[in-house]
Amino acid sequence: MIFAVKPASVTAIPALLGENSLPLSFRIFHPASCRFPSPRVPLLAPPGRASFGLSRGGRFKAVGDGAGQRFYSRGRYALLDAFRLAGVGVEGALLAPAYHCRTMIDPAVSLGGEVLLYALDRQLAPDLASLAELADACRRPVRALLLTHYFGFPQNADPIKAFCAARGIVLIEDCSHAYLQSAARPALGIHGQFVVASPYKFSPAEDGGILVAKSGHFSTLPPLRGRGVVSELKGLVRWIQRGLAARKPFVVQDALDEEIDRVCSVLGDRGTESEQAGNTTSAMYDSGEEGMSGLMTSRWIIQASEPDRIAESRRRNFAAWLAAVDGLPGCRPLFSQLPPDVVPYMFPLYVDLPDPHFYNLKRVGLPIWRWDEMGISECPVSMDYRLHLFHLPCHQALRPTEMAWMVRVLKKVMLHRPPADPAQT
Repeated sequence: MIFAVKPASVTAIPALLGENSLPLSFRIFHPASCRFPSPRVPLLAPPGRASFGLSRGGRFKAVGDGAGQRFYSRGRYALLDAFRLAGVGVEGALLAPAYHCRTMIDPAVSLGGEVLLYALDRQLAPDLASLAELADACRRPVRALLLTHYFGFPQNADPIKAFCAARGIVLIEDCSHAYLQSAARPALGIHGQFVVASPYKFSPAEDGGILVAKSGHFSTLPPLRGRGVVSELKGLVRWIQRGLAARKPFVVQDALDEEIDRVCSVLGDRGTESEQAGNTTSAMYDSGEEGMSGLMTSRWIIQASEPDRIAESRRRNFAAWLAAVDGLPGCRPLFSQLPPDVVPYMFPLYVDLPDPHFYNLKRVGLPIWRWDEMGISECPVSMDYRLHLFHLPCHQALRPTEMAWMVRVLKKVMLHRPPADPAQT
């Protein structure tokens, strides 16, 4: 596959990197010219009965439940304060996973910190040898390590905790994919000095990011600024509109197979790629949101959401995806089993040939997320997963018709064979 490479147009942050900093740059996929249609199924859970109920069975609970928290609009702004409290900045470096969403790195860039991308194995577990090598070679003191629990699956944190303790590094747990966990056997948000989570990814709220800290750290931070009445009302209107849209009947096209055949038979635009210097935050990071509180209505919605109901539905949908891709050629699940205590965020599917499958699936309207705006690293797994690892929804609000449609589309596209060329017959 050949991409046109566009020159990056960025606004650098003044005095961001010192003379001893290692270079950081990002590889970015630009899909605008592909003109993908809007997904036919929501990627995140919309408002609805699937998230709420009166029962509180107590099998699952939220990360940070019962602990002191600060409530932000997004987890990225909670990360900013966690990094700041840990000492990341012009005189302190961050160890971050090589497989990442750009907004995991933006807060460190905003602080002027050096970012070192550590390698991961194919199950996205940290490579301890890579961590040690990066920390030893860094000319600034490494102040923090970001440990991400991908897709709701807990990492084995013990060796990472030992590594950080031996070097005086602050461990920050990234629970943006892992907000719900077993109440009896918690494995998330109990290891790091700071914990960041994104409850809006599990609850149908408009926004929501939380920062949990071990004792005594919040006193050094100024209070978060409130959103104001206008912002609260706008957020409530958006929430109601999303709920109303989700109540519309889901109609499966009569000629779905014919549409898929047509999409798969046409070579459409493949988008472009570019590289961007690492001394700028991304378009997804709004510095005006730094130090701002999340919506009060979002906090109420998150508190009213029922963990057990959400967890059971997500687990059921994840299991349905596992069954659907079992034996399907050209792809395989990142996690082939779902442990009993895991509440998944998305269903990660490795696809051998993102071209053409990514483009064809998107053009039919399948909801797909992919971390294709990523820091360039020497980690072969992360650079491979950047384009090959698809994130498919498994949220609690998926209706049976929507789940069946997504499975049908995935199977049909993955099994599609281009029509025979008459000139070759």
